Amino acid sequence: MTEHKMDPVQEQEGRSAPSPRAPQREKAAPVRRVGSITLGIVLVMTGALFLAYYFLPGFDWQLAVRLAPPLALMAMGVEVLFFASRPGRWKYDFLSVFSGLVLMGGCFCLAMLPAVWEELNPQHRYEREMLCRSYEVQMYDALAGVEQEVPLRNMEVYLDQLDALEVTLELYGPYETEAEFAQDCRLLLDAFSELQPRAVSFYWTDRSDPDRGWTGCDLTLSSPVQMDWNADQMAEQVSGYGWKFGDPELPEETEEQELLPEEPLGTEEA
Repeated sequence: MTEHKMDPVQEQEGRSAPSPRAPQREKAAPVRRVGSITLGIVLVMTGALFLAYYFLPGFDWQLAVRLAPPLALMAMGVEVLFFASRPGRWKYDFLSVFSGLVLMGGCFCLAMLPAVWEELNPQHRYEREMLCRSYEVQMYDALAGVEQEVPLRNMEVYLDQLDALEVTLELYGPYETEAEFAQDCRLLLDAFSELQPRAVSFYWTDRSDPDRGWTGCDLTLSSPVQMDWNADQMAEQVSGYGWKFGDPELPEETEEQELLPEEPLGTEEA
């Protein structure tokens, strides 16, 4: 038998040819866990707030904890929309979402804690009452000279959450036009403008004719720009209720006519 000799070139190609292997399996795409990014952002923000509170003397931490929950919810919503609009495998990370909600709830409780403490703290309530009485005394002193020209029916003094002054004045009247009412409002406002109230409300109610119902007008000023209005500008913002200025009077009700009794139907003559 003769041995078959391989060509050196073929022998070299046979040695260099790779041995057949099983096809490699494609790696599955990783599952995206929605909520992890938001949790990381919330943790970073929480740490930054603590650092700012300790190292920045004028840092308003109450405003920060009030803004933290809505910003965190917006970040979570953006993350959900981003992954929902992209093809791929993703699922909610329950632990991350739950932790983020707990941190947001804690920020909300911290934001409400000062207001609750102010209501429950007897010392703070006492100080607010004394401050309110002090404003009331100053209001009466300021209006002592003007009250003869513009008589008042009632005055109420309030304090908002920031202990700013709010005043409600009921004028005695009567008034025929918006300009007359606005002119008296301007005189009263000039009398106590040094107290710098945050909001002032004027109103007048006409009780002269109970049968027609209560009518009147009101004006509310709630900004420094409105406080500087003149009487003409105030007159444009006066709003009336019930019977407005310039409305025609209703015709007086006519007396009911006495109805004559109906004559009985006559019978036909036979």
